[in-house]
Formats: sequence, structure tokens, C-alpha cells
Amino acid sequence: MSSIQLKNISKYFDNNKVIKNIDLNIEDGEFMTFLGPSGCGKTTTLRIIAGLENPEEGKIFFDDKEVDNGENSYHLDSSKRDLSLVFQSYALWPHMTVYENIAFGLKIKKIPKAEIKSLALEVLKKMQIESLSERYPTELSGGQQQRVAIARAIVTKPKVLLMDEPLSNLDAKLRVEMRNELKRLHRELKTTIIYVTHDQHEALTLSTKVAVFMNGQIAQVAKPRELYKNPCNIQVAEFIGNSSLNIIDGIYEEAEGYGVIKSSFGTLSILALESSQRQVILTIKPEDIKIHKKAKSNCLSATVVAVFPAGPQTQVQLMVGQQLITALVVGEKEYEVDSNLWISYKQNKVNIYDKESGKLLNVMIKGEKV
Repeated sequence: MSSIQLKNISKYFDNNKVIKNIDLNIEDGEFMTFLGPSGCGKTTTLRIIAGLENPEEGKIFFDDKEVDNGENSYHLDSSKRDLSLVFQSYALWPHMTVYENIAFGLKIKKIPKAEIKSLALEVLKKMQIESLSERYPTELSGGQQQRVAIARAIVTKPKVLLMDEPLSNLDAKLRVEMRNELKRLHRELKTTIIYVTHDQHEALTLSTKVAVFMNGQIAQVAKPRELYKNPCNIQVAEFIGNSSLNIIDGIYEEAEGYGVIKSSFGTLSILALESSQRQVILTIKPEDIKIHKKAKSNCLSATVVAVFPAGPQTQVQLMVGQQLITALVVGEKEYEVDSNLWISYKQNKVNIYDKESGKLLNVMIKGEKV
């Protein structure tokens, strides 16, 4: 295993600073996912760690060994970093069998033939592709090719395994299967893994920690549960919550040692903020909104706009006053468009952001329901 430390890493392309002063610690045996939209810098950062790109500023350490020093123009060759890469494209040798593809890296390292066979057979079994050993890549499905690519990467037992969107070419069912395989592999191998994806679900289900990239910087590093519950700013909240996150404008007003936030979702009572009045943004996840067919106390009236059944869950769009919101209901539910319903939500599930800075406000909400 290997720990990795990035200190003030910056990268330029044509005088354009695409990676901006990144600091990051990746612990031994961690499954760290780089998550973010296209063009945010996650793949470039992965390539810098791999030694395929050189940072102009900052330092990188594998354990206590310096592998990059931008100021001194020192960059350890990629082949000497004891790591393996798995790319979005499988990059298998078409003229080699599955066995030969897996054994190739071991031959380069001049491992004895008997040991090569033993290691290759071990990893074929681990990836559950023993029966494919004599086939060529063109005879394999996409999922099988990806298993071979992963087998080839782990057969040399690298200290670090780097994976750049390895499942993006697979269909939905195969992606789920390969996620399970990757989770199992990480548990068994205990290798430090750095994984790049733009898929929030993939990041949250696979990782021990997630680094969210925005505009060439790391916006937040957190465990998946913490990231999902408390995104550090509204940009991260929108990305993690995708298009279904409910975003509501509110106004904060102070009142004798405590404060209230007024919005189309009623009034929240909170401990006083530093300023006497400010504009805020409330976010509520669709699954935290409960729908009721009959009026109850502390509920808001809503009108059904659209219903999107999706098997195990149903997405419902509703109008609350002038605010369009989305609720997510477990199971198959039927609601008539234009019908009147009532909604409720737990106030302690609401995140509150400063509208000007976009930063999450650390506030104590009084009570639980509107």
C-alpha cells in the first residue's frame, strides 16, 4: 500500500492554469474518487499522479518519497512509481490472448515463467475470467474486456491503482456488476485506489472518500455520507443533487436572539446568524419530501404538475405557491396531474447556504417540521 500527498500542485496548458494549487492527502489503502463535471481537472490530476503530466508548481510524495517537484523540474518516471492504470478505453493488445495480455507486464518485469503463470492464473480466477484465457479481445464483450484490463493492472500487485472512468463504456447492468467487483477487489487487495468519474452514484457507492473538483480546484473532500448530507457550497450541492435537488430562495431576519428564514416553504426558526438580514438559499433533497393525500397539520398545499414512474420509485413534480419542487416516493404511486396534495419535510434535513458566497451556513434549526 502507499499513501499519496499532493502539496500546492498547479498545472498550466498554454499559460492557462488548469490545476490550481491542489492540496490532498490520500491514505494507505484508501479508495479515493475524483468526482466532478467534464473539464474540471480530475483526469489531469490523475495523470499528474501517474507521471504522465508534469506539474509546474508543487510537490507530490508517495509515502515519504518525493516523485514530483515542480519548482525544481524533478519528475520521477511513471514506470518507477509502482502503479498501474486502467483507462476508459480497455487498451488491450488485439493480437494477444487474454492470458498473454495479463502476463505481458510480468514479462516486462522479467519475472520467471513459472511465477508468471502462477500470478496470471491467480488473477484470472480473482476476476472470474479463467474460461476466457485463450480468447482474443475481439471475441469478448465490453464487460469481459474491462475485467481483463483490470486483471492486467492488478497482476503486478502495484502499490497504487489509478482508474480513469473505467465503467463509462458499459451498459447499466454491467456497470452495477463491475462496481460490485471493484468493491470486492478493494476489500481483498487493500490497494490504494484513485478513481475518476463524473457519476455521483458511482462515487458515493464505491469510495471511502470523495474529492469533488470544480474549475481546477478541489471544492470538498469528505466521506460519501458526509458529502451527500452536507455539501460545502451550493455548486457542490447542485452537482451531487443533480437536477432534482430542490433549491429555494429565502430571507433571513433576526428576532431577539434567534432568527427566522422565510421562504415559499414556510418559516424556519434558527439560532441567530452574524448579520441582521441576508439572502439565503435552502436545499431539500426530493427523498426528504413526504406527500400526503389528506390535509395534516404543519403541511403545505401543493399541486401535481407531472409524474415520472420508474419502477422502484416515482418522481413527482409539484407546485407549491410559485415554487416548482420535486419529491421522490418509494414504489409505484399514482397521482393525478393538477390534483391537490399536501407535503411535509423535516426541517433538520434542510441545508442553508449564503446566497452571495454560496457557502454552507452552520446553523442550528429549531424544531423538526414546518
